[in-house]
Amino acid sequence: MGLATHLGPWLLGTVKNTSVNNPVLGQIRNVGPTVVSQSVSCSGSTLTASLVLPAGSQILGFTFLTTTTSAAATVAITVGGVAAVTATDVGTAAGLSNLQIATTGVSVCNNVGTTDVYVIATRSNTTLAGTMIVTYVVRNSDGSTVPSTYTA
Repeated sequence: MGLATHLGPWLLGTVKNTSVNNPVLGQIRNVGPTVVSQSVSCSGSTLTASLVLPAGSQILGFTFLTTTTSAAATVAITVGGVAAVTATDVGTAAGLSNLQIATTGVSVCNNVGTTDVYVIATRSNTTLAGTMIVTYVVRNSDGSTVPSTYTA
């Protein structure tokens, strides 16, 4: 698979322009930022795993995909040193766990800041094996989107 670099926004759909408050097409450009994800394997004797998000990202959610059954375990996640997900039970069976963003993590998830940040998952025990998945919106490094307004 090849690599590609892209900084949004995307022009989406088959209609180039659309309208929010007016039924006449052509009033507002039909564009939006890109939603993407990154993932990192969490297994073995190291209790932490990390990845890097680009500056300005807006985090939409965290998921832990348990691949190997284990004793009861929790996962906590920090973004740029801020507790985004406090210790959350991911159960003992294989499957997906959607992790709740903590009150302390709301601000950093809305905009990770003007520099790239580490996202670090910490497991409570080494028997838990899986993948941390972070879904986020690619935005400008200051957190703004282009276009900043949606007028024709």
